[in-house]
Amino acid sequence: ERNSGKNKVAIIYDTTGCDIFLNGTKLTRLSLPSFPSLYNLRLMDYIGDRQYGSGYLFSFWKTKLTDQQAIQLTTL
Repeated sequence: ERNSGKNKVAIIYDTTGCDIFLNGTKLTRLSLPSFPSLYNLRLMDYIGDRQYGSGYLFSFWKTKLTDQQAIQLTTL
């Protein structure tokens, strides 16, 4: 089944960096001094003084997910 160009992404972050998951795969762990903005993650774009999303749906979790949970949630 084709996903029509859509992807499932999870970003799990803590005080030392973030883990990035895409379509059921853990891509990388980034060491960051602070969590990047949505613009830096290329999830939001600016045209003039207006902010536009790219059809993304965000869910914020109060507790940190395990790698297995993130993989399960991002599997197409």
